[in-house]
Amino acid sequence: FPAFRDAMLNLIAGCIARDVPVVDIFHVADGGPFALESGYVAPMAFLQHQPAVTFYKHVHNAFTDTGLDHWLRKQDINHVIICGMRTEQCCETTARRGVRSWLQSDLCQ
Repeated sequence: FPAFRDAMLNLIAGCIARDVPVVDIFHVADGGPFALESGYVAPMAFLQHQPAVTFYKHVHNAFTDTGLDHWLRKQDINHVIICGMRTEQCCETTARRGVRSWLQSDLCQ
C-alpha cells in the first residue's frame, strides 16, 4: 500500500503542478457499504487535494450515467490519466470505454 499511496500522491502533485484537472470518481450503490449514507464512500485519508469535480458511478466504468463524458468534452479534454484501486476492473473498464468513444487514455498501474 505505501507504494500505491506514494505513486498516487506523486501523480496528483504532478497534475496540479501542470494545471491538469484532477477528477475524483467514487463507486456507489443504493445500499450497503457503497451507499453514500454509509460513510465509507470518501477519499482515502492520505488524499488532501481539491478535485476539479467529483462524479459517482454505479458500474465499473466511470462514463455510464455519470456526466463525466459531458464534463470532459465541455472542458475540451481529450486525453486522460486513469489511476485507482481496482486497476483490473474499474480503471481498465473506464479506459476501454473512453477509448472506444473518443478519448486517449493512460492507465497507471
